[in-house]
Amino acid sequence: MDDNPENLFVLEKILKKLDADIIRAVSGNDALSTTLYNEFALIILDVQMPEMNGYEVAEILKDDERTENIPIIFVTAIDRDNAKEIKGYSKGAVDFIFKPLDEFILMSKVRVFLEIYKMKSGLEQLVRERTLELERANAHLSDNNARLRKIVETTQGLTGCIEISSFGPKLLEEFASHMTASGGSLYFVEEDGLRLLHCLDPGHAPDYLSFPLDEFSILRQVLESGKPSLVDDVAKNDTIKSSGWGGYLDGSLLVFPILGTSRKVSGVLTLHSKTQPPFTEQDKEIGIILASYSCETMRAVEAFEALQKSERQYRTLFEKTNDAIFIAERATGRYTDANKAALDLTGRTLDELKQMTTRDITSKDADNLLAAISESCEVRELGRVTYYRPDGTCRIAKLSSVPLNTKYVIGIARDITHDLEVEKQLRQAYKMEAIGTLAGGIAHDFNNILFPIIGYTEMLQQDIPENSPFRDSLDKIYSGGMRAKDLVKQILTFSRQRSGKLKLMKMQPIIKEALKLIRSTIPTTIEIKQDINTDCGEVKADPTQIHQIVMNLATNAYHAMETTGGEMNVNLNQIQLSNQDVLSLDIKPGLYACLTIADTGTGMNKDLIEKIFDPFFTTKKKGKGTGMGLSVVHGIVKSMEGSIRVDSMPGKGTQFYVYLPIFKKFYKEQPVQNNSPIKKGNEKILLVDDEKDIVTMEKQMLERLGYQVVSRTNSIEALEIFRADPDKFDMVITDMAMPNMPGDKLSAQLIKINPDIPILLCTGFSEAISKEKAAALGIKGFLMKPIVMKDFADKIREVLKKNLK
Repeated sequence: MDDNPENLFVLEKILKKLDADIIRAVSGNDALSTTLYNEFALIILDVQMPEMNGYEVAEILKDDERTENIPIIFVTAIDRDNAKEIKGYSKGAVDFIFKPLDEFILMSKVRVFLEIYKMKSGLEQLVRERTLELERANAHLSDNNARLRKIVETTQGLTGCIEISSFGPKLLEEFASHMTASGGSLYFVEEDGLRLLHCLDPGHAPDYLSFPLDEFSILRQVLESGKPSLVDDVAKNDTIKSSGWGGYLDGSLLVFPILGTSRKVSGVLTLHSKTQPPFTEQDKEIGIILASYSCETMRAVEAFEALQKSERQYRTLFEKTNDAIFIAERATGRYTDANKAALDLTGRTLDELKQMTTRDITSKDADNLLAAISESCEVRELGRVTYYRPDGTCRIAKLSSVPLNTKYVIGIARDITHDLEVEKQLRQAYKMEAIGTLAGGIAHDFNNILFPIIGYTEMLQQDIPENSPFRDSLDKIYSGGMRAKDLVKQILTFSRQRSGKLKLMKMQPIIKEALKLIRSTIPTTIEIKQDINTDCGEVKADPTQIHQIVMNLATNAYHAMETTGGEMNVNLNQIQLSNQDVLSLDIKPGLYACLTIADTGTGMNKDLIEKIFDPFFTTKKKGKGTGMGLSVVHGIVKSMEGSIRVDSMPGKGTQFYVYLPIFKKFYKEQPVQNNSPIKKGNEKILLVDDEKDIVTMEKQMLERLGYQVVSRTNSIEALEIFRADPDKFDMVITDMAMPNMPGDKLSAQLIKINPDIPILLCTGFSEAISKEKAAALGIKGFLMKPIVMKDFADKIREVLKKNLK
């Protein structure tokens, strides 16, 4: 700046040699104006100028932050003056040039400041570049930090997933959000292939990929290597093939293995992008970090699911097993948990059980049991334990203890109450069967003894006159024989080898008739009350056996009240028994007639109740009873497919309940036949029995009836006689139990010889023959010994008449 144009011209001419841009100003205002629009490396000011001198211009420039750092050189024509120079420097000058100008000095000084400017500009550019790079690096670092923070947030979100079904989709979606993927899938490894768990673009990934995968499948490569894979351009990569959907033919691809337990690949995650730029190594590294966190979560999820599976299996076993399972504290025996079977066993709720200890619900030796449980360090059999229930009942169980840890122990109780009951019933059945066999053998021998006694007595009664002094004795012999016959009949009924003819019938008349008989034979100190339901349906029974049931039970009730008197209640009702009702009765569910006979007598304890149905067992004094009454009732009821139950307590009386199945068909009572004279005949009969006394008596009886009799005590000899002349005999009467050849075998041989021969089979007792079996063999008649003459005569005529037809 100079107000003299000539001076400006000279300066400009010199400075152009420095290859610099030069801007001229002729005044201070002009100079200040040019600084607004230009950047200067150096300002040269003339000191002496009108209006505004150089110092004033310099002062203004130094006060402006835009120009305060521009170096200023003053040019002056004044002689050197220290004061003037100091003032110039104080105004911001960096140097002085004195007129007349020295070109060399001017060029040298200006060149220095131009170099300084260039160096400063270069340095500032470098700073700007470095600053930009730093800003970029900071931005990249910030982006990475943000992605890492997001990864941390993602992993925190993933740790909240405790199931594969929720973990898988969230994992894939988080991966996709970090990589800005447009598609992707997550497969989990199964034994035979890969199962799709989640897909970002549904329908683009197969639900299942079977092993083995294609050799060039990128999924196979990742599964085998266990390392992630990056494909930046799918279209240009010919080393991989699609594992499923063929739509990913371009763009970039990332595949990550997801490691589960034991560092094995449990899943494969794929991401696909069709946008630019493609996936980068940085995306891959971020994915590796995320996959690493995911693997830890994956292992935790797998462990949790394995734990859940184990817990479900344990709970299923715990709840569904038939054995009662208790968990209790070692020290106190207090229960902390129990399954349904345990609640059923104890009859309590879980909340109730948790307030109790072993001592509260088990037998009196609970202290010893509790000590055994608390000291148990291994599986231990503790034996039978009785559990007392709040309803007053008890259950017996076989208990074992299993140590869970130092604080708790597991008790496993198997309810054996039913098993023990079945064992008891089985023992009773075996006992009854053995006694029945014995009773049958006894009955057979008794019948053979009674037959001639009764038979000879009948014939003597017929032979002597009415006023004979022997008449009364014979009548008593006959009466005793008939009582013995009835006793044998009871023995046979008990042994279940003989039952009367079963037919549909109403029980009410027979019960009432029996009660009339009982009323006439027991003292008036015993009151009989009856409630007989007239609408009760029919049962299939032998009337004499129903009569016997009532008489025996009523007599038993009488004896229980004989000394004290009391009340006998007899009830008959029709009831429906359910599956639950018949569990302890050993009968089928359905409609039953229930006969109840109760007394207010002495009652019985548990031990007596278990023995009352045993034959020959009696609580009565000698001569008061045979011990057969209740055992006979038991046999009769069982033969009718019924059941009998007894309830009793000492001092509280006894109640018998008889259950007989009801049938819908009605039975019409047959009119009672009047006594008729003994039927006779003149046919020729072959008589066979191994007992000589019986043969002799039977022959006499038959001859009295008019028959011609050939008798033999050897069945083989009898067969030979018949074989020699089959037409000689009109009928054969044979015993069943004989040595060499029993009656049924003899009958079969006789029928082979003469199919029309009528045969009457007599037996005292036999397991091998019955009326039905005899009929099936072709035998026309069947009689049980001992036989009275009238029954014998009637049966002979019946058989002969049937044969004629």
